[in-house]
Order: sequence, then C-alpha cells, then structure tokens
Amino acid sequence: MELEKNELIKKAYSDVNSLIDKMYEHTWVVKLFQVFLFTDIILYWQTDSGIIGLTYDSIRNFNQLGMLISFIAFFGIMMAYIFPSMLFFIKLIIVYIPGLTNIFNIENYGKASGYVYSHKFYDYALKEKDPLLIRLYEKHRVNNENKKAENKKNKKLLFSLGVLSSTECFISIYCSSSGQTIFKWITIAMGENLGSAFLYYLLAMNLVILKYSLTDHYSIDQIYYPPLYKSKDD
Repeated sequence: MELEKNELIKKAYSDVNSLIDKMYEHTWVVKLFQVFLFTDIILYWQTDSGIIGLTYDSIRNFNQLGMLISFIAFFGIMMAYIFPSMLFFIKLIIVYIPGLTNIFNIENYGKASGYVYSHKFYDYALKEKDPLLIRLYEKHRVNNENKKAENKKNKKLLFSLGVLSSTECFISIYCSSSGQTIFKWITIAMGENLGSAFLYYLLAMNLVILKYSLTDHYSIDQIYYPPLYKSKDD
C-alpha cells in the first residue's frame, strides 16, 4: 500500500511538471478552469449540487441577481487579494520555521559552459566601451526582470488553482454524500475503485502544484558570451 502511494506521488510530480509548462503557455485555460471550479463549489454550497446539477429550468428561474453579483465580486476579490495574501503569509511563515526553508527553496548556483556572471559581463562591456555589448547586457537585464515578474504572476495563478482544486477534491471525497460536484460525478462514472484512485491522484497533483507555487528558485544571473568565458579560462 505504501509503495502504491509513493508511485502515485512520483507520477503526480512527473505529470505536474509537464502540466505546469503547458499552463505557463496557456494561462487563459487556467483562469477558465478557476472560474469553473469556483462556480461548481458555490453551486454545491448553495444547492447541494454542482454544475452537473444545472438544468435549463433552474437557470431560467434563477432570480437571485444580487447573490450572483456578490459571487462574481467575491471571485474577483479572491483572485486579486485573498489568494495573493495567503501566498505571501504562507511564504512568510516558511521563512521563520526552521527546516522548511530548505524544502521550499531550490538553489542552482552552477555556471554552464560559455556563460559568465552578468555583472562581470557588464564590467567588461564598459571597459571595452562597446555599445553593442552594453545593449546586449541591457536587453538581458530587461528580459530577466520580465521573466521574474511573469514567473511570480504564474505562481500566484498556480496557487489559486491549487487551493480551488484541493477544495473541490476535499468536498468530493468527504462532503458530497448527497449532492454532486463535477469531480464526484466523474468518479461515479469511472466506478468506485477507479474513481477513488482518480480523486486521490488529483489531490496528490494539487499538493504538488501548491508546493511548486510556494517554492522559490534561486540561481546566479549569468549571460552567454563565450569569448569572455574562454578568456577567463586561459
């Protein structure tokens, strides 16, 4: 049993890594899925049935416009303020708890062949008074800052997705005895054993996504310039 759990976690890690790469390319899909999960959770909370329980009559007879507007506003507040604040405070807690920092920090201070430290490259460019090298450094600096900002934004997106999806899994496993969330409906369609394995697999994936969103990656700022790299080796 323990071996099966380990294999499940390993598979979840592998799948999440490839999934995250695709998510970064198609963030609109992630945002759409967030809306889908939030709607399913809210509908389950209000009607004991998620999106799967919606019918034409229930939509046509829906007259609680104020509640609908409140849900939309709450979703916007969650995405813009609540989830980013949660991410910030959890990362703050990680910093002050001994041992957790090593788990949630990934350091890569190695220098690849042909690469030099960016500040060394900048000093070299100023020394040579080469405008082309200076422009190359400036372009590298701007790209690096944009990449960091984009990575920070994507991690907030992943954290929000992980929280919503974990909540959906928790409801589907422990709370939806009478009603149905979309995850619960899928597990019923798959059969009891396969469906339960699917839910726990999703939960494992969500935990990996949450860990990834909380992990800081540190590396040396370096730029590819073989001539300077070779001169330092000589």
